[in-house]
Amino acid sequence: MPKATYFNLPDEKREAIFEAALQEFSEHTFYDASVNRIIAKAGIPKGSFYQYFADKLDIYKHIADTIQMAKVEYITPAMQNPFENPFFSVLEEMYTSGIKFALENPQYAAFGEKLMAIKDSEVYNDLVGEASGTATDIYEQLIGLAVERGELRDDLDIPLTAHLLWKTSYNMVDYHLENVSADFDEGVMETSLKFFDFLKKGIEKQGGTND
Repeated sequence: MPKATYFNLPDEKREAIFEAALQEFSEHTFYDASVNRIIAKAGIPKGSFYQYFADKLDIYKHIADTIQMAKVEYITPAMQNPFENPFFSVLEEMYTSGIKFALENPQYAAFGEKLMAIKDSEVYNDLVGEASGTATDIYEQLIGLAVERGELRDDLDIPLTAHLLWKTSYNMVDYHLENVSADFDEGVMETSLKFFDFLKKGIEKQGGTND
């Protein structure tokens, strides 16, 4: 995480550095991004940058953490009493609120797109891995309660189901960008709704036979 010297900066200077880094990482992948361009945009000497951050990865993780905290704050109203409302209603609110957050914050969405572009990298696995534990824990709690209430099958492998739901949240957007639109646009919501239809109904033909 950033050094104490960064957090001790005046708000205006700290925000200028953050915005410069956010712009750089929303226009370039982590590996193509340049510290030199960040400091030029922020108007600080290179030596000062390393007084604030250990390296490029340090400021990259800071941007990612800040976006994640903003997203959690944004979707919190949609998560009121998540363990008292129907499972699919809560799940849909979680996903659609996340999509709305991205649509309303295009630069954050662009950062996410550049992160997805390096999804087979060590940096991607590091960032996504840090978030996976908390996410799957929430899913496991929601699924467990839904099973107890009779909303979901009682023979579900809860850890496996939680893992698959969390992974799908990433893969759904990835699918949209690769197969529907190269841009993160309003169409992502339609793709999301198709996903929920699949979750609720599955792929087995209702009323069919095995003969």
